[in-house]
Amino acid sequence: MKVVFLSGLLTFALITGLTATEPPDTLFLRGDSLKVYYLGKIVVYPGPDINPGYLSVTSAFCINRKTLKNSNYEDLSDALKMVPGMDITTGYKNQASLKLRGFQPKHTVVLVDGRPVNEPYYGYIDLSSLLIDDISTINVYKGLTPPGAGANAMAGAVNIVSSAPASQNYMRADISYSSGETSHLGLTSGRRFLKRNDEYYYLISVAKNKSDGYPISKKTHPSGYDDTGLRDNSDYDNLNLNYKLGYLNHSLGELGLSLGYYRSEKGIPPAEKGRIDYRRFDDWRRWFIDASARLKKYSKWDIMAKVYYDDYYNTLADYMDDGYSDERLNWYSTHDNWALGFNLDINYKVSKNKQISFTTQVRSESISRQADRDEPWLYNRLVSGSTILGYAQTISGWFSVYLSLNTSYLTHGQFDDIQSVLNPQLGFQTSLNDNVALRFSILRSSRFPTVHELYSQSSGNSELKSENATKVDFGLDITQFFKQDFKTTLFYSKSKDLIYRKGKGFKYQNRASSYTRGIELSLNGNLTRISYNSSYTFTDSKDGETDNRLEEIPRHRFFMMLNYNPGLGINLGLSFLSVSERPWYDNYTVPSYATFNGQFSKQLGNHLLFYVNVDNIFDTFYYEEYGFSMPGRQISTGIKLTL
Repeated sequence: MKVVFLSGLLTFALITGLTATEPPDTLFLRGDSLKVYYLGKIVVYPGPDINPGYLSVTSAFCINRKTLKNSNYEDLSDALKMVPGMDITTGYKNQASLKLRGFQPKHTVVLVDGRPVNEPYYGYIDLSSLLIDDISTINVYKGLTPPGAGANAMAGAVNIVSSAPASQNYMRADISYSSGETSHLGLTSGRRFLKRNDEYYYLISVAKNKSDGYPISKKTHPSGYDDTGLRDNSDYDNLNLNYKLGYLNHSLGELGLSLGYYRSEKGIPPAEKGRIDYRRFDDWRRWFIDASARLKKYSKWDIMAKVYYDDYYNTLADYMDDGYSDERLNWYSTHDNWALGFNLDINYKVSKNKQISFTTQVRSESISRQADRDEPWLYNRLVSGSTILGYAQTISGWFSVYLSLNTSYLTHGQFDDIQSVLNPQLGFQTSLNDNVALRFSILRSSRFPTVHELYSQSSGNSELKSENATKVDFGLDITQFFKQDFKTTLFYSKSKDLIYRKGKGFKYQNRASSYTRGIELSLNGNLTRISYNSSYTFTDSKDGETDNRLEEIPRHRFFMMLNYNPGLGINLGLSFLSVSERPWYDNYTVPSYATFNGQFSKQLGNHLLFYVNVDNIFDTFYYEEYGFSMPGRQISTGIKLTL
């Protein structure tokens, strides 16, 4: 494993010495005329006239549409693996979750077009359930917490911004087939109508995914295969529908309405080590409606508002054995949850170099759950919100400062019992020249307990209070230096009042503390016919009392993605991910691993793209979480048609 790490780091160093020329013509579908859905953005930093680089004031990362298309990702969790400081794992419940700079998934708010999508009961989201077909950009915020992220972005936030049609007519089809009788069908269609100063548009996306399961590496043969050689109970069948309708007036502003529906049935592969459960999600549904508006009639004011409703429903079946028959059913639980929210962002430009912002958010969550078919229904409700005042100023064109004050609150449905917390933030950036900048931020962030932590029948504690963290971030950015971008960030966080339980059945308590320190390095750029994206992260997360390493967090993580364009409409891609060992619970350890993925695509005319992906080229056997083996080599082939 050390050899793999050293070879990867050597490649990282050698690339910095190559001579750069003009970037190659990126190879994604010609005529793929989608643009960013403006109403899907969130307030991150007041004022493009002051400093379009909120991203330079704090630690952040952006994945654009070109990168997504060149890589032919079919799963959002795969795309996020390129982000420095982010660890993506799949294990318990067969759900893909993210850990940002040593924090747990529940500490990061995931948004789609500025709408929080973290599931109300547990506080996190299965990334693989989100539609990737019409994404324009993915923005990851790790330093200063964006005001638009709401009350619980203790670690940071991820905002997935969808697309809107840019041309009068747009249509795209994506069809692929891969190992395990796995198929994907995606259809996207949109149109933009122009009438004087007005524009009307719509975009509809449909994705159907089905699989009999995934193969495990043939190098190792653990328990968990079924008769077909696929991972036992790893099948899935899901459907994703999204519809967007918009109106744009260049003088007044923009209105948008989005609706979506997701349905899934999937198995949960039983663990190969430790406790073994036999479970299936018989029904997993989510639907939403999101109405957004932006008013820009007055030159000094920019106002955005959003109202949304999310509905979640799932049934989980637990069986006695791998027969998964109703006669051998242990229990059958049902969750029926919804969330209703409102966001308001107001920006006022005091002068060319000064701007203030005001953001307020309210979110009501209602949870209904039944532990088994014969058990009574339990009901709970939470209301949370935040109000943020922000101020930004640029001094002499080379120094920018941003500060904000965030007041967040939580009530259990009775407004005479309110928890509140005050979180200040300060960030600044100084430009040494046109290519080099230093940035620094310090802030306090928090997260309120989830319904599960407050009201779980076995472990709930209604007296829990918020978790809190102090975070410091210092970075150096070198941009467009011989067509290369280099960023390095030193980060530190200290958390207290963390919600913890000794084991299943024990009550949750605000008793734990931890601290994390680390460094992120990233290097991206374009060579003669090569583009690349590379990063290395060192994360040292420890228990605040025992000084032992925290479970689930690897110390070393290295990622590299190369794309080569030899001409003739051909693109070759290779990505490499290396993750060091990580401690697990009950003194177990998840071994280190390294995987390679390859991509080939060929443009056929102006509208058709043929591609082949090979994931886990060397058929490596590995775990991301203890006892849950990941797929072996998988080959997929497909076409993308754009009209």
